Amino acid sequence: MNDWRERFLLAILILLPVGCATLMALDHVQTPPKQYRRDVTATVEFVAPELVASRCLTRGTGVLANACADQSRITLPNPCAFSDAYARIVCHEMGHANGWDAAHTPPLPLASDSPQARSLGDR
Repeated sequence: MNDWRERFLLAILILLPVGCATLMALDHVQTPPKQYRRDVTATVEFVAPELVASRCLTRGTGVLANACADQSRITLPNPCAFSDAYARIVCHEMGHANGWDAAHTPPLPLASDSPQARSLGDR
């Protein structure tokens, strides 16, 4: 590597993954103008936090993002991966949207988790 261009390219290739890994942490969330902050009824899709950027790219945002939206759908990271109070509230309500009853009944164990099923797996 005698050429400075080769060294420069190598440095970029080494630093690129670091820059991509920190992009989401450095992303500034801009508050929209007042006329866009009113209540809205919208379809929201929650995906694993590590899948948000790729999902937003497939929806046409053209940038790596922590979340994205258009007039038909909002894509957000699954709030169950976060611990702040708002995320816990949304995670709780997502549980109801996914079928958890209003009495907060614990789920029945899966048949595959029963002692009988596990003993069959040991054979």
